[in-house]
Amino acid sequence: MCEKTELGELRKGVHGLETFTELGWIPIVVTEGEITPDQFRAATGHDPIDDDLERCNCPDAGELGHQSCGWNHEQNCPQFMARSE
Repeated sequence: MCEKTELGELRKGVHGLETFTELGWIPIVVTEGEITPDQFRAATGHDPIDDDLERCNCPDAGELGHQSCGWNHEQNCPQFMARSE
């Protein structure tokens, strides 16, 4: 038996964060604004802990001492969880 999917539901898809709409599952690309607990959960598969959201939303991301802060838009995950390429 199939489970019913609710509009606005989030999941981590093959290419990153996705939401369910009338058209089906569509990708979400975080381009600006703060990362929310729902976005973090959908991208990583777990709730943010400790200072995870503060690090994702750090205004000094990429600067000296903040190389692991911010959001990796290419991999759609926190910078501190991004794969090295």
